[in-house]
Amino acid sequence: MNYIFYKADIEYWLEFKRIRLTESTPSPILGDVTQFHNELIRGSLDYLKNEKRIELPEYTDISFIERFRKSFNKTDIPMGVTWAAEDSYLFLEILDDAIEKKDDETIDYLKSYFDTHTLKLNFEYRDQAMNALISIKLYQYTNEAKYKDYAVNMYKWLLSQDSESGIIYIPGMCYSIVDVLGMIVPFLTTYAKAFNCPEAYDKALQQIEIYSKYGCDKENGIPAFAYTIRDPIIKIGPSNWGRGISWFVLGVSCVNLSDLSIETQKIIHLMNSTLSSIWTKYHHFDRFVLENNQRDLTADLPIIWYLNMCGSITLSKKDILYYSQFMHDGVMYNCSNGNSGAIKFGVPHGPNPLAQGLMLRLTKEAKSWR
Repeated sequence: MNYIFYKADIEYWLEFKRIRLTESTPSPILGDVTQFHNELIRGSLDYLKNEKRIELPEYTDISFIERFRKSFNKTDIPMGVTWAAEDSYLFLEILDDAIEKKDDETIDYLKSYFDTHTLKLNFEYRDQAMNALISIKLYQYTNEAKYKDYAVNMYKWLLSQDSESGIIYIPGMCYSIVDVLGMIVPFLTTYAKAFNCPEAYDKALQQIEIYSKYGCDKENGIPAFAYTIRDPIIKIGPSNWGRGISWFVLGVSCVNLSDLSIETQKIIHLMNSTLSSIWTKYHHFDRFVLENNQRDLTADLPIIWYLNMCGSITLSKKDILYYSQFMHDGVMYNCSNGNSGAIKFGVPHGPNPLAQGLMLRLTKEAKSWR
């Protein structure tokens, strides 16, 4: 009985306290973005090669029994090989870095890792579209047919999941969740370019059109967590969930704005204006935007990357180096996990692969800035 109590309560509490202590002690701010980037790569590869996942921190209010169950499953899911799109975002950045540096040892390792763990998985989750984006990158680098086949099969599977409400995140649900845009749109647009398939690009545009029409605020353009797909159609969940905004902009970033309808363009321009004004005033995005001061890098980093990419704000190397204080031993902290339904959202604490991947992307891009 004491062992059960330790596993479910004491061990969980100690890990939570360790993370909180780490986050309460900022690291020295680095002076060079290349050093920042290289430390992130090292930290990411350490996790990958040890077959550990940059763990999504658990909710702080889960039950005693649930904590006990989860205490035995902390590292049973290797990073970058499951259905979680967040892992794939990080895997992609590591792969791009290795290809750019012509690091054959890392490329071979990543390729073997992907072959062993990912190619054999059945298609079950929308998140897996990001794995298919990895397969396109590997096909372009190796010209091995198995990677193209994986991407083609994913495309066919996604088409089979389409509906009047678009490709919703969870089949059979009565609402469409914003997350799906940041998972399937990057794949569809990459697939369209790689294999000369304009229909895939049109399908990506369609997903953004539908969500913008029903899931975005007409006054400020901000996407809600979800909207119902049955009459009456209403928005549900918070409209200021930082991670939700991140998923939306990661999808929107992959298309040309001029290819969208005039109405959707207006909504996205409104969103860009709203987000850039928040950045100008507060210089960061919280777990729930404008609601509290719980810094959440899974919201912050994708949003600022997007705003800089589309020209709504201009980031400097100093802006990027500021975030090095949240890196500990090559891993970014102060991140949240996902959600459970429309009312329970993860509390920011600990690392997350999405934030790690976007920080890698930002440091890579910042190398060329003045």
